[in-house]
Amino acid sequence: MTDEERERERADFIEKYAPWYRKRKYQPMLRIPAEPWRVDASWRDAYFSASKEIIQGVVEGRLMPATHGIPGVFMFRHYLELAMKYTVFHARWLVSENKNAAWDEVKDLHRNHSLMAWWNSLKGETKGEIPKGEWDALDVEFVEECVKTFEAADPDPGWRFRYHGQFFAVDKHHEHERVPVLNQLYIDFKAIRHQMDHVRDVLNAIDVYLVESH
Repeated sequence: MTDEERERERADFIEKYAPWYRKRKYQPMLRIPAEPWRVDASWRDAYFSASKEIIQGVVEGRLMPATHGIPGVFMFRHYLELAMKYTVFHARWLVSENKNAAWDEVKDLHRNHSLMAWWNSLKGETKGEIPKGEWDALDVEFVEECVKTFEAADPDPGWRFRYHGQFFAVDKHHEHERVPVLNQLYIDFKAIRHQMDHVRDVLNAIDVYLVESH
């Protein structure tokens, strides 16, 4: 076999079975503009819609729970966090139900990934801005149960659905005493899919009330 034939054979092998050896020209995926710039996204809708599509796929058997389902659950959890943060922020646009806050009086949101903390903030900061009768009429108890569920599984800093563990590290202190982790979280994807729209409807109703009151 000539050198040319060997090279051709190697190239054919790489093309069919080992494409990671084939040299390719990289096409830039992000074109970062001059500052200031932003990502054009409907943040709450983006995470909710993507989560809904994935969870639906898992329920229908088209997608795998451990491969696709976990990112879907993470995106729904992140939607909850975003939805409550937006609502708390919009509550700060108001001083009362009938009075707007001055823009320089609107406080920034602090960094926190605790869903329960944001739910408590939402309840506290909407008092006096949403009439009690309207609040009581909304199915806020349903949303609170959903928030409690995720908070129990994934409190601040919120890593359970993002990483295999809280740290990428070796447990150097208990190297000879390791106990295998055999317990696994059970996720009812059908229950998530069945209830996520209602959670969104209630949170959206609260937020719309605040925005329209402004």
